[in-house]
This record gives sequence, structure tokens and C-alpha cells, in this order.
Amino acid sequence: MSKEVNELLKSFLEKFYECVREDELLKDTFNGAISNWDKHIRKIEIFWRSHLYDPGLYKGNPLEVHKRLHSSSQFTEEQFVRWLEIFEKIAKDFYEGKELTNLKRKARMIGGTLYGRLLDKELEVPGFNAFDV
Repeated sequence: MSKEVNELLKSFLEKFYECVREDELLKDTFNGAISNWDKHIRKIEIFWRSHLYDPGLYKGNPLEVHKRLHSSSQFTEEQFVRWLEIFEKIAKDFYEGKELTNLKRKARMIGGTLYGRLLDKELEVPGFNAFDV
């Protein structure tokens, strides 16, 4: 993977999390859970590189991490929807075409899976079907 692709992903994630940290619905949950944003962004960058370009690169268990957070923060459907809205809005500023479609599809699948596992129901929000990008 080229240096430009890595830098683009990093820039996208930095901007995305900048918006999340300032969002009225998300900021308390994210800022309360993450004390070192640089470290978090590096870890999430590896996660997304693994999902987009280099399968197997990420070795963590995001479901377990989010289960622990959910037990203390109680995520809501509104938070999942807002996360996806911000993700897709910022993604459009960095990606286009097939790359944008693939990124959005993966985000919807991952978000929907986490939502389903944590809240024990399906994320049913118009416009957020994983394959309806």
C-alpha cells in the first residue's frame, strides 16, 4: 500500500474523530472512553487498513472493547446513526467512486454488526443498509 493511501486514511480518520469529539451526541461517550487520541487513531487506522487493504493486519477484538464500553455507557441507536452520518459525510471529503462506496459499505456493516451484538436488535435506519450505498 502506498504512502499516499496511508496518509489519506490517516487524514480522514483524524478529521472524522475531530468531528466526533465535538458532536453533542457523541462527545461525552468518546471523550470519556479515550484518553490518548493519537494512540486511538493509530489503532483505528490499522483496523481500517486491515478492512480495506491488508486483511489480517488488525489483531484486536473490537466487539469485546465495545461490550466493555457499552456496559458503562449504554450506547443508543441515535449514537450509532450519528456515527454513521458523520463517517459518511467526512468520507465524501476524502474519497470518491469505488473507494467511497467500499468504505461506506464496510462502515455500515461494522456499525450494524456492533449495534446488533450490543443492543440485541438490528439497526434499521432508512438509508443505512450496508448494501444501499
